[in-house]
Order: sequence, then structure tokens, then C-alpha cells
Amino acid sequence: LICRPNAMLDEGLGYLPGTEAEKLEPYMRSIKDNLFTLMSANDLENDKDIIRAEETVSMLFEKGIVQTEALAYQRGRSLQKYWVIFDEMQNSTPRQAKAVLTRSGQGTKIILLGDPAQIDNPLLDSQSNG
Repeated sequence: LICRPNAMLDEGLGYLPGTEAEKLEPYMRSIKDNLFTLMSANDLENDKDIIRAEETVSMLFEKGIVQTEALAYQRGRSLQKYWVIFDEMQNSTPRQAKAVLTRSGQGTKIILLGDPAQIDNPLLDSQSNG
């Protein structure tokens, strides 16, 4: 499961129609880009290799092997036997970070990623972020 806060580099695009997955798509592009890089770690020698790596990434999402959710939807969950990656945590508050850390149930591993030098939330700084 991969989650991230909805902070953006600049002003938002406004209302996005569609399902939860469709609304999250713009926020999760970097995740898909990085998975593609991992899937194609060996030098891509031809178009077939590129297509195979792209299809593998798509399959991971389509089959639910990799799931994405907004950070805001984690309240009240108790995740059992998950690997959870919370990305861009520098854009979360300490309260939000505490909330996500308490979501782990038995057998769950949590990975927090973030760089305090890349904070986009104007209300946070390197000392006050999650």
C-alpha cells in the first residue's frame, strides 16, 4: 500500500472528477515512474523490453498487488500483514505522521519517506513537519 499527502508543488488544479483511483492518479505518477525504473533496472535493449516493464507495472496495480490511497483515508484503519509506504511525509504534520504510524497491525511494516529540504506545505518547515 502506498500513501502520500495531497500537497502539491504549486496551486491545485481544482476539482477532479472520477473514482478515488482516478483522482489519485496525478499524485501517484512518481510512484509508477519509480516502479518502472525498478522493473527496467537492466538496460532496456529494445521496445519489447520497455513494453514488458510498462505492462508489469500496470499489472501490479490492476491486480491490487500494489495499491494507492490518499493519506487522508487512513484514519480508522488497522492494516494487518501489509507493507505500507508513506511517501512525501515532509508535507505532513506531526499529527498526521502519528496517525499513520498507529495504523499498523500485526505483521505490518511501515516505511516513511520524505526530505525536509523539499517541503511544499507553506505551514510546515524542517522542524515542524511529520
